[in-house]
Amino acid sequence: FLMAGFAYLYLSTGSFDFNMLAGMPRVPLYLLLIGFAFKAGFVPFASWLPQAHPVAPAHVSGIMSAMMIKGGIYGIILIMISNSFNLWELLVFSLISIFTAFWGVIHAMISSNLKRALAFSSIENIGIIGIALCVGLIGKDAGIPVMAALGFAGAFMHIFFHSLFKALLFYLSGNVLCAAKTLEADMLGGLAKGMPRTAVYFAIAVAGISALPLGNGFISEFSIYSGLLYAMPWGDLPATVLGVVLLAGMAFVGALALIAFAKLFGIIFL
Repeated sequence: FLMAGFAYLYLSTGSFDFNMLAGMPRVPLYLLLIGFAFKAGFVPFASWLPQAHPVAPAHVSGIMSAMMIKGGIYGIILIMISNSFNLWELLVFSLISIFTAFWGVIHAMISSNLKRALAFSSIENIGIIGIALCVGLIGKDAGIPVMAALGFAGAFMHIFFHSLFKALLFYLSGNVLCAAKTLEADMLGGLAKGMPRTAVYFAIAVAGISALPLGNGFISEFSIYSGLLYAMPWGDLPATVLGVVLLAGMAFVGALALIAFAKLFGIIFL
């Protein structure tokens, strides 16, 4: 998809320069967005992530989740800030982002393998970043600069914060594997007694990934929520409706994420 998109763009513009991404035709734009969505892990292009992480070494999973999938997000951001989108396109991207976050967190809840649960959680957080980008684009399209600023700020912060707490969780899964020789949660329990520091660091990372107050994930998600709430008084009906949909989706996903990781921490360490 990426090669086809860039080839089509070259045929249209005669250049591979990133400046050519501005105001590009819709066919190469959609091809590139799909290609970068594969790399980032948006549903329905995310099936490789939960298959790759459980068989990769913990430190490789940490780098892959913290850095590599962000390359796809970088490409999506590059295209989105260089082009304008109509309301229907924003609606489609919003629904894809919500479904990605929901699909990821539901599978994280039911996964008994620690690294597989973390892989699905990466998909959930990619969905949250997508929601934040939608908030920024809706604010930009509706002429609500504060909403746009809060949405994009939330997206950039969540990209950075996810790189911290997810890498930490994957590295800690390596500690668990070295000590217990398994990552199946059903075969673990009470590890906090023998691995107190790992348990403390895991609890800190869980606070971040669950967006609990004082966790870094709370800061980025609070910015996204603030952007959504800021759209309400402006009287722009499409922006308000989309804002309500995104707000409800984020709140639901956030509650499920807290349940999933509180359960995982309890089963493994308590």
